[in-house]
Amino acid sequence: MLPKVKLWMSELGVNVEDSEHLFELLDDGDGTVSCEDFVRGISKLKGEARAQDLVPVVKDCKRILQLCRSLQQSFDEITHKLESPEVISLSDDDFTQKNRAVV
Repeated sequence: MLPKVKLWMSELGVNVEDSEHLFELLDDGDGTVSCEDFVRGISKLKGEARAQDLVPVVKDCKRILQLCRSLQQSFDEITHKLESPEVISLSDDDFTQKNRAVV
């Protein structure tokens, strides 16, 4: 990054040490940073995060944590069932005999 740009960005209160990361933050997903993207992005990056900015993030983190706990519980249940000695495998003959008895 050009020294003048670094100086200008630091005057705006934005750390530009990782320019690729900065570009990703400013880009709205189209692979370019328009003037509007830049102004909108810099205003969000400048200064400290406000509590109202963090509320959605905290909410999402809580939801993700709950999903992770639910997944862990499901994995634990599946693992327990697979390790259980009650799991029996039937041979083809056993399966055929049981099906004939049903008919």
